[in-house]
Amino acid sequence: MTGKSRGAKARQMRSQRAAEARTATRELIRRRVFGNFCRCTRCRSGEYSNLCLSAREIAGTCNALKVPTTTGKIGTWQVTTVTRLFNQTDKV
Repeated sequence: MTGKSRGAKARQMRSQRAAEARTATRELIRRRVFGNFCRCTRCRSGEYSNLCLSAREIAGTCNALKVPTTTGKIGTWQVTTVTRLFNQTDKV
């Protein structure tokens, strides 16, 4: 068998779908949370290196606004989830 094995291709596809889900979730948070509660323009424009809201504030707001997580769950945002979402770099 030449090239990538079926397992490697499947892993690559899962990784790509997960990266796309993270990107879509970040965009949703940017519009719904940062668009309404952000005190600066960096977060609204998608620059997440120095957030003006804390991870605790973002998680609480996402739960209150019923923003789904990357897996589609509602009301389960935690500080760790927010921190990992915004510290992850995706190459989609």
